[in-house]
Amino acid sequence: MRFLTLAIIAFLGAHLTAQANESSCSEILVRDYYLANPPRQPKREIGLYVGSYVPTPRIFDSFAEALASGLPFRIFRTEHRDEYNGPSGVLDSLVYPPTGHLKEPLTKAFDAFKKGEIDEAGLQDRLRELSAKNLRKYTDAASLDFEAYKKEISFSAWEKLGGINIAVVADSAVGDKFHVFSDLKEFTGLLTSGNYAIVEQSKITAGRFEIDPSMKADPDFASFTENPQIQWFEQNQLNVVQSAIKLYKKVRKLPRFDPRHVPIIEMQYVDGKVYFLQYHRTRDLERADFALPEKLEEGWVEAGYVRGVTPKDGVVVDVSLRELILPSLAQEFKSRDRAAYVFDGTRDKLISKSTTHHLRRTLLMKPRVSVSVDLEKVVGQEAYNEAVESVFGFEDEGPKLLKVRVVSDGKRAFVRAEPQ
Repeated sequence: MRFLTLAIIAFLGAHLTAQANESSCSEILVRDYYLANPPRQPKREIGLYVGSYVPTPRIFDSFAEALASGLPFRIFRTEHRDEYNGPSGVLDSLVYPPTGHLKEPLTKAFDAFKKGEIDEAGLQDRLRELSAKNLRKYTDAASLDFEAYKKEISFSAWEKLGGINIAVVADSAVGDKFHVFSDLKEFTGLLTSGNYAIVEQSKITAGRFEIDPSMKADPDFASFTENPQIQWFEQNQLNVVQSAIKLYKKVRKLPRFDPRHVPIIEMQYVDGKVYFLQYHRTRDLERADFALPEKLEEGWVEAGYVRGVTPKDGVVVDVSLRELILPSLAQEFKSRDRAAYVFDGTRDKLISKSTTHHLRRTLLMKPRVSVSVDLEKVVGQEAYNEAVESVFGFEDEGPKLLKVRVVSDGKRAFVRAEPQ
């Protein structure tokens, strides 16, 4: 009897050890809870989880609760399971009370709901149609069924806060370096697109404002620098971004997230307080095992903007000037699979064009490496001019691609032309 008991104990012990080992292996293979358990509504579900650790806006249980809350503004945020580990900027969230070009159809939809003519599912259907105006461009590029994808869209109701909308991303290759994108439109009341700052060791080492092109024709252009909110932001920017980075670090280390990952975390800064809005995956940390010298041999051109690392011998990519001049949602598809994104121009030009542009932010943060360089200097005037002409349809063969090699250690990068 004693022998049988010991055998049973040994069997159970071995079984439990195997289960523990299996659990441990699963944890090693999938360190991110939401990759293993994809949420149907990632913004809401992750917002509720993160909200137990850091401030978030109020998240409503239902549309009826949101509309009855009496808050000045509410936002009905798009939800799709892809929005955690897939594309960003494909769908448009909707604000209540409605404004802008969607004011009339949105007002009709909400009025019908409040009168009981449609239920919450019916309101979701109407909002889905209004938010998906750019969706087909993405589904076509990704070879996805448009109607099937659209049916999976839903909405969660949130309190809409004022202040400054901020997105923070830790650099994937350099420690204690962060990319901070600030949308200042609502904060300033001006047609200002925003600011992109690079923060290294608690210091802003690069940064640019972007002004909406329509404002440049405004005779009262001086109002931009004279605006008291702009002046306040310039004086307090370091404190603002440091507060945002502090929240970023805290959220990134929460148990359900992989600490090796460098997500885009969206947040809202209001009167000195920072609120979490969204966690969106980009890529994992990757450090270089080599260091580039200050100069390489003739033919290599040093990049101005650098984010990410390549192997020691670099990567070869085809650069499309059409993509650079005429960016489209098609570039969002498989952006994380790109070996390199090469922008034609200076670092300041790239930064100023990336302050609040979802697609440009994607192309900076999701490929393995992203750089800016003078492509004409890299490939030569003749090849460059041929590529420019092909963008505008002067060549029957379609857009001409420029083949280049990029090598980067995360701090410095170089680009050179490769045989076509």
